[in-house]
Amino acid sequence: MNGQELDIYIPSKNIAVECNGVYWHSLKSLRYHFDKWNSCKEKGIQLLSFWEDQITKQPKIVESVLLSKLGIFEEKIYARKCSIKEVPYNETKEFLINNHLQGGVNGSIRIGLYYNEELVSLMVFGKKRRSLGNKSTDGWELYRFCNKLNTSVVGAASKLLNHFINTYSPDSLESFSSNDISDGKLYKTLGFEETSITNSSYWYIDKKMNRYHRYKFRKSELIKAGENPDLSESEIMIKNGYYKIYDSGQTKYILNIK
Repeated sequence: MNGQELDIYIPSKNIAVECNGVYWHSLKSLRYHFDKWNSCKEKGIQLLSFWEDQITKQPKIVESVLLSKLGIFEEKIYARKCSIKEVPYNETKEFLINNHLQGGVNGSIRIGLYYNEELVSLMVFGKKRRSLGNKSTDGWELYRFCNKLNTSVVGAASKLLNHFINTYSPDSLESFSSNDISDGKLYKTLGFEETSITNSSYWYIDKKMNRYHRYKFRKSELIKAGENPDLSESEIMIKNGYYKIYDSGQTKYILNIK
């Protein structure tokens, strides 16, 4: 494809899979993964990019994401048979760590579906985040949505979203999907409008395969920690043994309610 190779291609599903080694792919250019994702998108192929740190530290989640894209589930549950209620912070954190590639997040509103008293689906909401480029924290953002591993909870997203809207009466709601693993179909089904696509964003990964958001290592914070102000953020982080990786970017969605 345009002189590039894909690790795995499944023509019957229009899905391709890339397994990105952290060291080798930290040497790729800023737009490499975004451009590859976009080239696939233009051909009607969803490119799934899994990273070495995810494959080694979250193998069950990676497997579940891949199988769900192929329409393979161990269990199917209907949202209408589930009870809905607010989820405690600790239970939210544990569920996200065990079921979502991006792990936990601090959100003030946590709504879940329970089937036979077990949490099987979760949405987390909060105020808009400055770390994602918002100039103001006014307004609501959907931070996370996920189901239990290897489980299809039919109608879960719409039931959880409608509960949030009916309970908290937001004027609008924004959310961001990772192009590495999402094609945005769920957002469009829920009535969100795609508003922008961001080129590759970057992360730092240490030698133990721990991943860090770039916001944690802003140059101003590194200087406060005693680093050389004459060096760039990237130079400081690489000097300290971190890999810098560029992902496939993000897509922003907005749901106008009123």
